[in-house]
Amino acid sequence: MANIDLLASTVREFGLGAANIGLEFGAASSIRMTPDELGGLKSALLEVAFVDCDEAVGRSRMVKSAMEIARIRKTVEITESGYLAAFRAAAPGMTERDLIAIIAEEWLMQGGETPYNGNNYEYLALQAGRILQMTPSPVDRKIERGDLIQIDGGRASAGTRRTFTATPISGRICLRRYTSMRRERAS
Repeated sequence: MANIDLLASTVREFGLGAANIGLEFGAASSIRMTPDELGGLKSALLEVAFVDCDEAVGRSRMVKSAMEIARIRKTVEITESGYLAAFRAAAPGMTERDLIAIIAEEWLMQGGETPYNGNNYEYLALQAGRILQMTPSPVDRKIERGDLIQIDGGRASAGTRRTFTATPISGRICLRRYTSMRRERAS
């Protein structure tokens, strides 16, 4: 049974075959299915009205419990610790893969989960001295002095995911500037 068939069957099984079902259709949202899959779902559930619930879901996500806030803080701390470990170690002659290994190892040592998983919710991209691209895979190219090193990604902790981008320059990594930016975010 295909995923769409399974989903349609489950909707019917729960008595929702003629219901209004909200999906996040907003530009900044992702329903995690292709246009063909969404079309197949709509065809399989002709009596269902799929409605945009992007704004309502977005508003509800803005409210955080004390536990969620604590998890977010821990996740950001672990993410930052990995980035800082890589920034401190970054030097000409290292490869992008070397830096990714440092970040992932630090995250795991701090109790985080690996940035790589099968559902692609987490990713860790790093590129140094190459043309910027979306979610690039690290390569074995040697980092040269003055290379722009861009790290983009996040990690999960206890079901909480956070992602942000950091950009140091090899040979001139300014931890003071990074610490200053961190203080500005906290205030």
